[in-house]
Amino acid sequence: MVTSRTPALSSWGNDADPQRVRIQYAIEPDPAYNDTTYTLTADTPYVETGEVAALAVPQETPLVDGTHLRVRARTYDGTDYSTAWSAWQTFTVDTSKAPAPEVPTDLATGAVQTTTPLLTGVVTAAGEGAVTAEYQLYDASGNAVGETLTVGVQDGDRAVAKVPDGLLTDGATYRWKMRACADNVCSANTQLQTFTLDVAEETGTSGTTGTAPEAVTNLKAVAGEHGALVTWSPAEFIGDADDVVTYTVTAVASDGTTAGTVTTTGLSAVFNELNADAGDITYSFKVTGKNDYGTGPAATSGGIVPAAVTGGTEAHQRALEAYHYARGGMVTGSYVDAWDAAAGSAYGAQFVDLLARDQESLLRERIAVSEDDTDNSWPEASFSDVLAIPSADGKTVTLRATVTTTNVIVTDASTGTADPTDETGKTEMRYTFTAGAAPVLLSAVTAAAKEVVVRPTGAALDDFANAVDGELMADGLAPSEFDGDSTDDGSETTSTATTVSFDAQQAGTYLRTGAATWAVTHWDSPSFYDQDCTNFVSRAIHHGGDVRMKGSGDENHKSKDYWWRKPSNWIHEETWTWINAGYFKTFMERHMLHSKRNTSNAFTGDIIFYDWKNDGKVDHASIITKISNGKIYVTQHNKNYKYRSLAAQKSAEPKTKIWIYRPKPKWY
Repeated sequence: MVTSRTPALSSWGNDADPQRVRIQYAIEPDPAYNDTTYTLTADTPYVETGEVAALAVPQETPLVDGTHLRVRARTYDGTDYSTAWSAWQTFTVDTSKAPAPEVPTDLATGAVQTTTPLLTGVVTAAGEGAVTAEYQLYDASGNAVGETLTVGVQDGDRAVAKVPDGLLTDGATYRWKMRACADNVCSANTQLQTFTLDVAEETGTSGTTGTAPEAVTNLKAVAGEHGALVTWSPAEFIGDADDVVTYTVTAVASDGTTAGTVTTTGLSAVFNELNADAGDITYSFKVTGKNDYGTGPAATSGGIVPAAVTGGTEAHQRALEAYHYARGGMVTGSYVDAWDAAAGSAYGAQFVDLLARDQESLLRERIAVSEDDTDNSWPEASFSDVLAIPSADGKTVTLRATVTTTNVIVTDASTGTADPTDETGKTEMRYTFTAGAAPVLLSAVTAAAKEVVVRPTGAALDDFANAVDGELMADGLAPSEFDGDSTDDGSETTSTATTVSFDAQQAGTYLRTGAATWAVTHWDSPSFYDQDCTNFVSRAIHHGGDVRMKGSGDENHKSKDYWWRKPSNWIHEETWTWINAGYFKTFMERHMLHSKRNTSNAFTGDIIFYDWKNDGKVDHASIITKISNGKIYVTQHNKNYKYRSLAAQKSAEPKTKIWIYRPKPKWY
C-alpha cells in the first residue's frame, strides 16, 4: 500500500558492465481489480551501476486514490534495455492511511497586549516537509470567533498564526486550539488554551547615538547530563543595523568558583563538562551582553543540579549518528529503503521508525542529486555542543545538539567539466528519545522552535514577522518558470527576462557578487529572529550588495514602501519588508526590481522567494550564491545552508512555486 498520490519508487540499477544506468518503471492497473485506467512509463536519472535509482510519480500525473495498481522495472544502460522486466508488484493507493502528524506541542500565545495576538505551537510531521497548522478560536462562552486560521510551516518548526484585526475585544477572554495537517491527514486537536486580551500602548526609545545592551530577559537554565542548557531573550539596545551583541555566559558553582565560560552572539549556551558529582553542587549562570557602545548589566539564572541520564549521552549520540549515516546512504543510493538502511546498522531498531517516515523526502533528495549527470558524496553529519536532557517524568530524553551536515555535489560528473560544490548545513536541533539503555529515536525539531520565548507584548509581532502575513498580493508578478539550467552570463541584459520598468534600469546599483559573497561568508552566523530567512537576505543585499536602506526609521513598520532595520529605533526595530518574505517580495516589486528571471537566466546574487505548498503564501527567501554547470545553489537561513541545491529544494516540495528577482534599487 502507498499513502501518497506521488510516491517515490526505488530499485537497484545493475548492469554487467561498470557504467551508468537508469531504471524504467511501468505502472498500470492491477488486472485483479481493473478499477482505474491509470498508466505511467518513466525513466529515472542515470546512476552508477550498483546504486539505487529513484523516480517520483509526477505532480502532473498523480496516482488515483482508492485504486489498485501494479509496478515493474527494468534497467537501461544507454544502449539497450534489459531483456527482462522485474516481477509485477501490486499495491493499493490509500491516502487516508498516511501517518498523521503529531499533536502540536509547546503551545504559547503571544502579543496579547495588542489587538492581533499570535497563536503558536511546534508541529512535527516527519518526512512531510511543509505542514499546515489549523487554528480554531472561541470566546469565553465557547462560540467560534472568525474563520479557521491556517498557516504553512516546515516540519519541526513553530507554527504562528496572527488573529486578524477587528475580531477581538480588549479585556475579553478567549480560548483556542490547533492541529497539524499534511496531505489532508490531520493530528488530533490540542487542549484548549486560554488568554485574556490586555491591550497596552506601545512605548519605545530612540536615540541618535548607540547604547550598551540592557540586561537579557527570560534567562533560563535547564539541567542535563554533566551540564545545562542556558537560553535567554536578546538584550535591547540602540544602534545600527550591523551592530551585534556578544554574550558572555559564566557557569558559577555553589562554592563561588567559575566552572566554565561560553561566548556567543546567539541566544543559547550549552555546558556539558560540569562536575560529574552532581549530587552536592548547584550551578547558576551569569549572562552579560557587550556591543561597540559598552557592556551591559549581568543577569543571573536560578540554580540547577546536573542530571543523570540512563545510558548516558553516548548511548543517545551513537543512535543519532547511525540515523544520520543511514539518511546519507539513502541519498547516495546505497540503500533501497529505510528498512534496508536499518538492517545494515547495529542501531537500526532504534531509528527505523523515524527513518521510514523520512523515506519519501530522502528518496526525493536522491533524485535531485542524480539528475542531469549529477552525483554526490555520502553526506556526513557531525555534532557539537551535545547535551542529554531528561524529561520531568523520566519517560523521554532530549538530545540537544548543533548538527553540521556536508555533502559534495558534482555537476556534469561524467565529463571534463565536472564541478564539485560543498553543500553545508548547520542547525541547532532537539531529538527526542525514549528513556533507557537502548533509546529509540522518536522525533526531531529545531531548537529555536522549542526554546524561543513568545512574548506578550507587541514585540512578538516583530519576533515572528516572517511567519505571518505572507499572502501574495493580487497585483504581484507571476511565478518564475523551472525551465532548465541557467545559461546566464551575469550581464544586465534583459532580452529573456521580465523587465519591470525603464526606471529600474536607471536606478542605483546592486553588487550581486558582493551580496552572494557576504551570504556565503555569514551563512552560519546566529539568527536574529526565530524565522530569519528574510532578514538574512536583506542583510546580504544591504551589507554585501551595497544597497542603501529606504526610509528614515520613522515610517510605519508595516508599510511596503520602506525597507530598514535600526535596533531599538522608537517602538519597532525594522520594517516588516526587512524580515517578512511576503512583504519583502512586494517591496522589491515596487522599489527594488531590475527584472524577474526564470531558472534558465538566473545568476549569482538573484533573490528567490518560495511558496512551498502553492497555497498563495510566501514562505521563504534565499539568495543564489553559485551556478555550477547551469545548476543553481542558494544560501539561506532557517535551517542554515551554504550552497543548498535548488533542485533539492524543489524535489523536497514538488508543489513549490518560486519568484527569482534581480534587485536594483530605484529610490536613489
